[in-house]
Amino acid sequence: DFIDGLAWAKVNGLSGYIDHTGAFVIEPQFDDAYDFSEGLAAVRVGSHYGYIDHSGAFVIEPQFAFGAPFSEGLAYVTPNYENGGLGGYIDPSGALVIPTQFAHAGPFTEGLAEATFIRPSDSPKYGYINPAGEFVIAVQFDDAEPFSDGLAAVMLLDSTDLPQFGYINPAGEFVIEPQFFEGGDFSEGLAGVLMRDNTAQRGVSYGFVDTTGTIVIPAQFSYDFGSMAPVFHNGLAAVILPEGLAYINHAAEIIWGPTQ
Repeated sequence: DFIDGLAWAKVNGLSGYIDHTGAFVIEPQFDDAYDFSEGLAAVRVGSHYGYIDHSGAFVIEPQFAFGAPFSEGLAYVTPNYENGGLGGYIDPSGALVIPTQFAHAGPFTEGLAEATFIRPSDSPKYGYINPAGEFVIAVQFDDAEPFSDGLAAVMLLDSTDLPQFGYINPAGEFVIEPQFFEGGDFSEGLAGVLMRDNTAQRGVSYGFVDTTGTIVIPAQFSYDFGSMAPVFHNGLAAVILPEGLAYINHAAEIIWGPTQ
């Protein structure tokens, strides 16, 4: 994707950044690269991540075992993989402002970030921290997503270990009770949700809910294993129909497609 006018692209195993004409403005030289965010992009040289500016110059020298994009002035980094590879957050100067202590954590959105002390492979519980690194929503969820439009999708496992997604507010209160097999981020006032089939114990089809939990676009879009919940961008959302992929608007009208 183009972010801040640039998109990363890989040629012969090395990544650089192109402009809208397709010309490289930062020559391929990195072993891995992420999108620009807040004026910086995480790139990998060898086994270490650092951050470059739009000229391709390092603002934060490669030094981390992992580095995520910046969001709201902070980026999650893993300094090394010793002692379980715990991570913390740096500011744009590269200073560690939230100490390394989390086994996994997400980006800050709307002032909060999901985080856990337990590795994802060990069935962790998630809560939400503030920019001081303090848990302001207690660790309690089996999965958690970033906040968007004032709500965050969180998951609780039911008695049969099937996922139930609902949505909480910044106080940690459920605004939309857990009931979906999957819950996507809110965008443009709507979130894609995967309706459950309890008999088959699986997700069946996607629809869209508003921030009150009201179904405004009934479940009708196909679910392929591993597919993500559809999200609206610029008034359109990509969905899967039996005939193939298509774009719909907020009225669920097909604007383009379907096509294989």
